[in-house]
Amino acid sequence: MIDVPYDFSGTVEYQRYSIIVERIKQFDRYYVIGQDQSDEYDMYLIELGNSSKPVMFLTASMHGTEWHATQYGLSFMESLRDNTFPDTEFRNFLLTNFCVVFIPVMNPWGMDRVEREGYDEYDQFDNIARYTSTGTELNGDFYYLTQQESKNVARQINKYQPFSYVDMHMFQTEYNVAYGRKAIIAGAKKETNHIRDRFKQAWESYIGEEITMWINPLSDDSGLARAYAARSDNPHTPYTLAYITEMARPTRLDDGIKTPLSKEEIYK
Repeated sequence: MIDVPYDFSGTVEYQRYSIIVERIKQFDRYYVIGQDQSDEYDMYLIELGNSSKPVMFLTASMHGTEWHATQYGLSFMESLRDNTFPDTEFRNFLLTNFCVVFIPVMNPWGMDRVEREGYDEYDQFDNIARYTSTGTELNGDFYYLTQQESKNVARQINKYQPFSYVDMHMFQTEYNVAYGRKAIIAGAKKETNHIRDRFKQAWESYIGEEITMWINPLSDDSGLARAYAARSDNPHTPYTLAYITEMARPTRLDDGIKTPLSKEEIYK
């Protein structure tokens, strides 16, 4: 089993998209991959490591209300860039032997509307910030590709041909398909479930508690982002490894703000 022998100390805090873009532009290899459906925002991709090696592909903030994944994802990339990751040997191995690609924000329009009049980061059912400028649920658009956001991401998956893909999400406190747990993992193809299972075991060992595993099979025309990645070929493995991760985010309920995971625990 994969062992993570160190803790990650930090926190996640909401930032407007303009601040996220400033952080993105501190990387040497960042690229504009197109505009979103609103034509208000450029979308960005970051690349680290050896561009001639197999690609690991990460995405975050498909839903603006799930901005937390952008924060911990960017912190991870910054620690690799700055050589502050706690395991230097692993960091050097990763960047020598792989290319790590990250789209920090898939839905910039939604992210920029998390904090607006009458709403803040703790709102449980904020469908304005969750969805795109057209009210589209992006995690259903990766088959027909009707939205510019999903088209931009799909184009990059096609370009980089990653052998692994992780789509990072958060869920609101009363999400009943988490079955009372604080984290979720799911795959896309049964042929890669053994990797999903190792991922789950390592995560549970690290946090010291059980997480939920979704096992429902995906249809051939599934519009989920991980399904799109799983349908895509890569030159390194027979099947592309494609997964989703979810963690519980602090949310406001009738009796106050509930934090199954603190912002520090989310970061860790």
